[in-house]
Amino acid sequence: MTKPIIFIVDDSALMISRFMEMITETTDDHDIRYAGSYREAVRQLDSVRPDLLLLDINLPDGNGISLLRVMRQKYPGIKAVMVSNQADDYYKKLCLSLGAIGFLDKSKDYERLPEFLPTVTAPAA
Repeated sequence: MTKPIIFIVDDSALMISRFMEMITETTDDHDIRYAGSYREAVRQLDSVRPDLLLLDINLPDGNGISLLRVMRQKYPGIKAVMVSNQADDYYKKLCLSLGAIGFLDKSKDYERLPEFLPTVTAPAA
């Protein structure tokens, strides 16, 4: 059986490192991949086909909300959690309405990430 894939899309190497640490401290039963830009994420999505996408809103070459829209249309079985400093109610409501299963504020609740790991124990539809 293959391990569920968690795909982190964030331009901050520090955040990617923190997320990877949190995931591996919680479980070693996941394959973790990452991309630092919109274009890199789009390029990898076809081959990676993650079970869970951790997605920042502000990317150097695009917008995580646009990527969420594309991902929901092309890969509706992939679960997405938005992780951003843009954590006001407008962005939270928008991302949840577009199909994200959660929204984490990088500055105060990124440590809640392990709550979402059980959602990817089964392969994406």
